[in-house]
Amino acid sequence: HSIYFNHAQGFVPPEVSALYGSLQVPNLVESVFTNNEIGWRGAFLDNRLQFDAALYRLDGEDEVVNYAIVTGLTEPRNAGKTRHQGIELGAGWRITPEWQTQLALTYSEHEYREYRASPTLDYSGNDIPGAPAWIGNTTVKWTPEAIAGFSAELEWQYLGAYEMDNANTVEYGGFNLFNLRLAQQFAAWRVWLKGANLADKRYAETASSSYSGVGTYSPNTQNSYSPGNPRTVTAGVEYRFE
Repeated sequence: HSIYFNHAQGFVPPEVSALYGSLQVPNLVESVFTNNEIGWRGAFLDNRLQFDAALYRLDGEDEVVNYAIVTGLTEPRNAGKTRHQGIELGAGWRITPEWQTQLALTYSEHEYREYRASPTLDYSGNDIPGAPAWIGNTTVKWTPEAIAGFSAELEWQYLGAYEMDNANTVEYGGFNLFNLRLAQQFAAWRVWLKGANLADKRYAETASSSYSGVGTYSPNTQNSYSPGNPRTVTAGVEYRFE
């Protein structure tokens, strides 16, 4: 078992598009991020059960945001402060020589501590869009002793709901996906088969909305979705030169 603590600080310079996106070059400075993290790693049952847990808080200062001077005219400014904090859990358990499972789970909060988008529009205290609170991934792997070189792995991916707009008025519900991976090793040869999105679920890789929280909400013109792949099956053959 081990306990660790980490303190780190870094910066991100303004993007070129923010500096030279208009004829008038804005006076921008770098965004500074400070992270504190404490964690615990350990193992039980003769190392058959291993885990990793961490608590973190990441604060951002002088983040570049789009500020609306008047309607239809915006400029980038160092006017943003954000906070990202949560807990990350990971575990791996070799149940038997043939069966093992792994789990990764994250709960986090992503908040605008300070974001005034215009003289009258203030998003301070709102959740940052596109940042789900819950993210999870679980796999179960089977490597039967009776079939040398064979493995089968079932994966469950979970993405929780998140806000699509800065005003926190439009929400995307997240998704659950199931994937399957099969592989067979023959000496230097390996044959594999992958099935993604087994349930053929319709989902969005990313979802966002340009709605400001003021005025008429028009989902057909203001919401944007990047569709995820439907059910997909991929097969392959590998040969390793030694």
